[in-house]
Amino acid sequence: GASMPAITSEVVEDRTCLGNGSGVICVATTTTGCVLAGSALGERGKKAQVVGDEAAHALLVELKHGGCVDEHLADQLVVFMALAKGRSRVRCGTPLSLHTTTAIHLAHVVSGAKFNVVKPQHGGTTCMVECDGIGYEAASSDDAQLLYVATSPPRAAAAAA
Repeated sequence: GASMPAITSEVVEDRTCLGNGSGVICVATTTTGCVLAGSALGERGKKAQVVGDEAAHALLVELKHGGCVDEHLADQLVVFMALAKGRSRVRCGTPLSLHTTTAIHLAHVVSGAKFNVVKPQHGGTTCMVECDGIGYEAASSDDAQLLYVATSPPRAAAAAA
């Protein structure tokens, strides 16, 4: 039979914060290396178990769709796809979120990048978002290194993890 995946949890308590009091993020890494997540926020009077159930349900929805990115990452990638050189593709669950369709529209209007959404075929649950980007490249290897540093976690945090 299939072995159970490793499940880890982290509890963070901060009694000085103001707000809804709880939040849960459930994250799954697929066998192909895709990282998907589901999340939920608590509110006064809502039991923590309900918040956990909502986050787990959101993750299961993402896994069922079969995309390579969840709906919260899909719209963030659109900007990078528009700027990139060449054709970018990302497989997303359907339907695309309003955030993603809005990001595609705005990225096209602002940059002129050409997007195409290839609809699911034969009852599939995923679509392919394609973009012919505007060809941005780092001006020098120093710029590329700076971009890498700006998008990398701090070394101290990475070492502690």
